Amino acid sequence: MGLINYKFICTLQIWDPILESVDRVNVALQSKTITIDKASELIKGLIRQTQNIRDNVFEKAKKVCEECDNDDNFPEQRRKRVKRHNLSESLDAGYDITPQQSFKIQINEAIDKMIYEFTWRFEKLHNIHDLFNFLTVEHITKYSAEELKKHAADLCIKYSAAINATEFWAELETLKSQVVATELFVKCECQSSLGLLKAVVELDLKKMFPN
Repeated sequence: MGLINYKFICTLQIWDPILESVDRVNVALQSKTITIDKASELIKGLIRQTQNIRDNVFEKAKKVCEECDNDDNFPEQRRKRVKRHNLSESLDAGYDITPQQSFKIQINEAIDKMIYEFTWRFEKLHNIHDLFNFLTVEHITKYSAEELKKHAADLCIKYSAAINATEFWAELETLKSQVVATELFVKCECQSSLGLLKAVVELDLKKMFPN
């Protein structure tokens, strides 16, 4: 029981929920049916949860210590003396850091690094989602020709090696006419760009919309 102290409880309160959440999200991201928008939302939720853990973990650990009748202090150790540059002084002045403060700094730095990595992945996925998001029945119906042309141009610039811009815009105009004037896509799941692509395949329209 001597090992069950504030540091141990705090570490458990941090890494147990974070690692569990990362594992769950990782499993979900490996699904064959996962879409970019859903993946970005999952990572966004992971960022929010990790930030919440960072903001509240030390208070939670302290409360657990109180409930277990454990001291929330670290074993007494010699304090580290860390130099800090002060512009108002000609020499660097040192300041004391307690073991608790040192531990919190290390933990926060580790969590901040994780949040940074999660955020980077979220932004990458979100940017891709934004590029393709106009390719849904809802947006194709709602957007004007000029708005669609702008979104199409952005997508073609990003993937110029794979998409013929002139052909793609002509196909998009035809697709808009089909969506508005017919009921071909009514029964299809076209709430996402992936759903619209599947609808084109299911309706055997690949030759009509090769891009």
